[in-house]
Amino acid sequence: MVEGRRGERKQRVVNTLVAGLPSQSFQERPYFPDLLHQPDLLIIPELGRLIVVFLYQVKRSVGWGTALAWLEDLIEVKLNVGEHCVVSALVLAELEDIAAPPGDDIGLMLRNTFDGFYFPNDWKPYFLSSNLRERLVGLRRSLALAGFLAGEREQVSMELRRFDEAKYKPLVDKGRSPKLPAREFEDLIAHLIAESVDRPFVRRRFVPNVKGYLARLPRRYGFDFAIGIADREDVAIDVIQSGRYGSRERLRYLMAKGRLVRYQLDGTRLWPRPRDSRPTLIVDGNICGPDHDPYRYVRALLSVGWELFTVDQITQLRESLDRGHL
Repeated sequence: MVEGRRGERKQRVVNTLVAGLPSQSFQERPYFPDLLHQPDLLIIPELGRLIVVFLYQVKRSVGWGTALAWLEDLIEVKLNVGEHCVVSALVLAELEDIAAPPGDDIGLMLRNTFDGFYFPNDWKPYFLSSNLRERLVGLRRSLALAGFLAGEREQVSMELRRFDEAKYKPLVDKGRSPKLPAREFEDLIAHLIAESVDRPFVRRRFVPNVKGYLARLPRRYGFDFAIGIADREDVAIDVIQSGRYGSRERLRYLMAKGRLVRYQLDGTRLWPRPRDSRPTLIVDGNICGPDHDPYRYVRALLSVGWELFTVDQITQLRESLDRGHL
C-alpha cells in the first residue's frame, strides 16, 4: 500500500509536468539500457533537445550516500545518453521539512552538478501550475562536469579491458548468499586479509576525492574505506554483504565513490591516479545482475576502477598486492 501511494505521488507530479504537452513531445518512464537507475520522464521540447527528469522520493533528510547515488545517475545519463542532455531532478519528501539549506554541502553538490536540482522547498509553490514545467523546459545544460566527463569516457573504456568472465564468475553466482555474521563481517574480513597478505591491517583508510572540486564546494573531501594495509598508504579496501537482490542505491554510491577517487587534483586540473593503485571491494555474497545480463554490475564496478573479490578469493590479494595491482 505504501509503495502504491508513493507511485501515486510520482504520477501526480508527472501528470502536472506533461499537462498540455503534445503526446509526441514526452515519454513517461523512458528506458535506456546502460543506466542503472531509469529516469521518470523524458521531455523533448524541440528537435535535438532532451530533458531527463528524475523524481526522488525520500523519507528523511538526504545523506551523502543517497546524494552520491543521485550524482551517479547524472553521470550515467551524460556518458550513455549524451552530454547534450539536460538532466534535472525533483525531490518528493514524505515529511514537508526535508530540504537542503543553501549553505549545506550536500545541497550545493547536487545543485552545482545537475543542470537543475530542486528540493521540496524549491519547487512546491509551482506544483499546481505550468511554471514548474516551464522552469524545467527552460533549463540549459551546465558545463561544470565537462572536463571530468571527458576523462571518464577514456577511463571507462580502459578499465573495461580488465573484464574476464571466468575470473569474476563467482561474483555472479546468485546462490551465493552472505555467510559471515552481519555484526562481525568487517572484522572477520580484516583478519582474513591480514593473514593473506602477511601484513598488519588498519581499520579505516582515508582517501581524498575530487567531489569538492567538481561541485565547487568550500572545502575538500575524502572517503573512508573499511580496511587498509599498515605499510601501504595506497591500498584501500571496502567490504559489502550482498544477496541476489542487493541495494541498487548502494551500488550507485559505490560507482560514484570509484569515479571520485580515481582522480587527483594538480592545481586547477584533474589527473588520473596511477593505475597500480585502485580501490578493492570484497563481496560476502554475490552481485549478480539481471538474468539476461548477470555480469552487468561486475562490469559497472570494474568500469569505475574497483577490483573485485569474493570472500573466498581473499587469498589472491597477496598476489595482486605483490604485483602492484591494488
